[in-house]
Amino acid sequence: MAVLAFSYPFTTVLLLVIGVPVEGLGLFNYAIKGLITAVFGVALLAAASQRRSITSTVLPLFLLFGLFGIRLLYDVVGLGIVPPLASPSYILLYFFGLTVLPVLSIAIAFDADDMEVLHKWLFGMLVLTNLALFYYVAIQAQDLATENALAYRFQVTGQDDATSVLNPITISLMGAVLLLFVIGRFAVFFRMTLFSQAVHLGIFAVGLANMLLGGSRGPVVAFVFGLMFVAASALKVNSRAIGQFKIRPRVWVYLGLMIVGGVAFALFSDLTIASFDRFRTMFDGSGSRIIEERDYIAAAAWGDFKKSPIIGYSYITMNGTALAHNVFLESFMALGVVGGSVYLFCLLIMLRGIWHGVTGRFGPYGYSVALAGAALIALSMTSGSIGQSPEIWVMVALIMSMAQTRAIPLRTVHHRGGSFPLRSRPAVPHPAAISASLLR
Repeated sequence: MAVLAFSYPFTTVLLLVIGVPVEGLGLFNYAIKGLITAVFGVALLAAASQRRSITSTVLPLFLLFGLFGIRLLYDVVGLGIVPPLASPSYILLYFFGLTVLPVLSIAIAFDADDMEVLHKWLFGMLVLTNLALFYYVAIQAQDLATENALAYRFQVTGQDDATSVLNPITISLMGAVLLLFVIGRFAVFFRMTLFSQAVHLGIFAVGLANMLLGGSRGPVVAFVFGLMFVAASALKVNSRAIGQFKIRPRVWVYLGLMIVGGVAFALFSDLTIASFDRFRTMFDGSGSRIIEERDYIAAAAWGDFKKSPIIGYSYITMNGTALAHNVFLESFMALGVVGGSVYLFCLLIMLRGIWHGVTGRFGPYGYSVALAGAALIALSMTSGSIGQSPEIWVMVALIMSMAQTRAIPLRTVHHRGGSFPLRSRPAVPHPAAISASLLR
């Protein structure tokens, strides 16, 4: 799952570094995706052999996928609607093979006791991917103006200017998700040495650099959306009885330093940051919103919905040339009120799963996983697709699985160096212990 969700940028950078030409990347990536699909197929068979059933909270997602699958077959096979630079087999295999199959595998194989393993795999893959992206963007890109790199939106174009093998959204998203993962570990891990915290701060810096180097607004919004769950969970968790799962004070120290540093940078630095500038230029001098290409696509998608509001009109818009780039809008455009209502129900389950994760139902390892899921769900509202975003839907399947009521016990926090019981705080803590605990 970690490989499908976060490995594409890593494998792409690896292929570029070893000298594979851009026009040859497609073949290699198809092979990698085929291997990933096969692995999920084996995992599905293994889970089925153990007679596991589908996690009930994911069933509405399969209803959504079933409706969308019918739409896809009707449009692609029946009507021959295929966007430019794509083929019917590519569209169908990407959805049924690379999206539905992994989601089904996760829904059957999910076990709350595996949360620690999932957390470590996801974190490890995110670290590798972000290091690879940072290395390639900062070191290998010869056409990037190093004196003001953050003013550009970095990407690696494909065989023509209309396509890319590494787009700015992907680069920014990997950074944003890594940031939330690190913040989650700071927030709930029971005990972290100063060396471990220093390493995490270094990883945090790499993630922040990638989020800004991509210059995309959607991942920044996704990052802020995740931070909202950090704040909300602190209010909820820390109001519980003493000694239970709680948010550690150190996270507020680091977040405070990040905010102060960001404000100081914005006020006193001469550097231009593309992602921030793009937020500012969304509006003209009179305060009116500037119309962008995405706005035309959204208007076309809404127009398609109005043409067939009950069962939907088509899986793509703009006369068969563009995705809606918004899962919420796409569900209504492609599936009408029927499918859109199913999606809204799925969205409620997703939010419940995130809340379960950030309030300790799945222990400290589930916290960062929930934040990562929140970021990808938020991104799906600006850059996602039902049929072409498997990295989003595998995380959605995991988050919806976390919406179930059964969870792991929270008696012990397992971390490197041993297992530490969640102990109650002294009724009257010593003043010296208060300051020391801020970075414990």
